[in-house]
Amino acid sequence: IILLTVQVLVVGNLAISNAYSSSSDNNGSGLMTVMAVGRGCALANGVAFWSFRRQLPGLIGSNGLTPAASLIEGTKRKLTRRPSSMRSVTAQVVGAGATGGTIATRVTGSLLRSAPNETQTWKQWFDNFLQFPTVFWAVGSSDRALLGVCTSGIVLSSLLFLVPLVLCSKNICSKSAWWHLVYTIIETLAWWTCGFLYLSLIHVSGDFLGLQSDSNLVEIDALLGLVRLVQTTHPYPALLAVRFFAFRKMLGC
Repeated sequence: IILLTVQVLVVGNLAISNAYSSSSDNNGSGLMTVMAVGRGCALANGVAFWSFRRQLPGLIGSNGLTPAASLIEGTKRKLTRRPSSMRSVTAQVVGAGATGGTIATRVTGSLLRSAPNETQTWKQWFDNFLQFPTVFWAVGSSDRALLGVCTSGIVLSSLLFLVPLVLCSKNICSKSAWWHLVYTIIETLAWWTCGFLYLSLIHVSGDFLGLQSDSNLVEIDALLGLVRLVQTTHPYPALLAVRFFAFRKMLGC
């Protein structure tokens, strides 16, 4: 559903752009296309979050097939393990053999020292986030947190779909340059937040969200965030970026 929605809307809006290209308002045609594609992708985001929210408890919930909590905990232990302490196990074994000491005692002590440190500093947390970017480092991986991320994605997608339509119909953004700047920044952050929330779900869902269309959804959210910053002043570069993404997506299919 997501794949077909994005493709049909992109193809349809490219046709709209061609139809308007003969008019004198060329900037308006490019801007209309970019805005229409944005609304279609917002709809696709909402469908994606809503669909996965219904399946989430049985897939990555606490009683699901592959619980996200176990994955997060395992990843945390793997990332916080100190390699230098692990390498000391070999040195302890060799030293114990040379001095006649108790190998078992030395190895046990070395393994205990190599255990992950449960109390993480902000630097360790940030390093873990860079290697495994997901919002669940901050909010936890309980069923409530997982469902909350999906619900937040649905709300953001709905706002990205409805608010621009209302503002454009009322011509609110064109009345004040300051209000237009504030709204542009807010919408850009909303696109990036929506993409990051879905990326967080991809990281803890394994093969359940391992399709190409899932990663493409994150890509288009990041792209539309950038496009939103320039679509009013430079609509044709923005339109070109959207067309390139559509070309790359259809070529991959």
